[in-house]
Amino acid sequence: MWSSAAIIIGSAGNLTISTFAQFDEAQDENADITLNAQISKNSANMFDKSIVYYNVKNFKVGLANDSNLCPTNDCTFKFINEDLQGFSTNGISDRSLDGVLKITSGTKTQLYDVNGDLTLIEEENGPDGRVTKELLEGTLRFSQGDDYFGGDEYTVNGTLTWNSENKGDLLLEGFL
Repeated sequence: MWSSAAIIIGSAGNLTISTFAQFDEAQDENADITLNAQISKNSANMFDKSIVYYNVKNFKVGLANDSNLCPTNDCTFKFINEDLQGFSTNGISDRSLDGVLKITSGTKTQLYDVNGDLTLIEEENGPDGRVTKELLEGTLRFSQGDDYFGGDEYTVNGTLTWNSENKGDLLLEGFL
């Protein structure tokens, strides 16, 4: 996900100009956490049709080396979403990511409740008027047991790129 950088140096007479350019870079190379996932529509809430649930698949996590979630830097991650968990949209601007993150390092496994409260900031539309990309921001919490406000909490921003009306790619980057 991180890309290479190039230094471009040019000169005009006695003036030398140095410009640092980065190509295909993620939003911020110092993010404490990055999440990538694919979502696919599961169902609408039978009592409130403005709430739509999506399954989360191909969940990938990138963490800074000093992360509390994986201090050994050799973890594997699995996102578990059950009934009414995963990714959901509620009305015009509310988005959420809820489930359980299973983190395994060697023979040790820990489970974290994931709660992401996201807000739609801006959307882009395709030529047909359909929403193709959503810009999101909010908070993402990882807690264990009854300690809802314990654990790590990240301020996140990211994008949800819709591949179709029922499927999309989610990218979030966060900072402690």
